[in-house]
Parts: sequence; C-alpha cells; structure tokens
Amino acid sequence: FFFQAEDGIRDFCLSRGLGDVYKRQIFGLQAVFFVELWTGSPLFTGTNELEVINKIYDYCGTDEIKKWVDTEDLPHYQKFKPKEDFLRKLQAHIISQAPNITSDALNLIDQLLKFVPTERLSAAEILKHEYFSNSPLACATLE
Repeated sequence: FFFQAEDGIRDFCLSRGLGDVYKRQIFGLQAVFFVELWTGSPLFTGTNELEVINKIYDYCGTDEIKKWVDTEDLPHYQKFKPKEDFLRKLQAHIISQAPNITSDALNLIDQLLKFVPTERLSAAEILKHEYFSNSPLACATLE
C-alpha cells in the first residue's frame, strides 16, 4: 500500500524483488483512488504514518498479514505491526459510504486491496474482471 506521509508518498509493502509486486502495488493505489471517486472522501485517513496504517488494518483486517512470507523481516515491521487483530470490513465500510456502488466495482476494489502483494490482481486479471464487461458499462464504446 502507498500512503501520504509528510515528506512524500511512502510504500508500506516494500516490494523487495517479488517480480511484478511493484505493478500490483500501483493497482492498489489506483483502487484507493477508485474508492475515493465512489465515496467522495479519503479511504485511509490519518495525521501520521501510524494512524494511516492502523486505518488500513482496521478496514483490511490483519489475517492476511500472517500469510505474507517474511513479514517479520520487513524493515520497520516491528514499529508498524498491528497491536490487535482486526477482521476485514473493507466492503462494509465502502457500502456505508457509497450505498449505490455496484457489486462488480466492490469486488474489484476488494481484489486490489489485498495485503499480500502477490494475491492482488495482475493487469491481465484486472482487464478480465466483470466490472469492465457487465452493465452498466464504465463508458460507451466508440464505433
């Protein structure tokens, strides 16, 4: 996940040579913007890095972190690791802020905002997602 810090944008996931993980992080960032278009407000709010990361834990849950290989070895993990367990409630939060969101949009967002970078959708998987083929279509096709 990327988040705004006082001195610029930070990368919480620290990709560390995991192939296309960096690209998947970009899609995670785009998913945050997509949520903000639907809700009209920031998804992960906070005044500092720790508050933002705790908001990510609160909405995205902490169960996935346990599946992430070498999490404990990430730089600064001990400083930012969750202090308690959270259940994933991302979809419920988004629905409460954007009750008219389509199920396809909600599913796409949920698939892009996974903690484990390799579990996020790839570019090819995103393009095949139902959001881009089911009605209502995102935009009219040109002929």
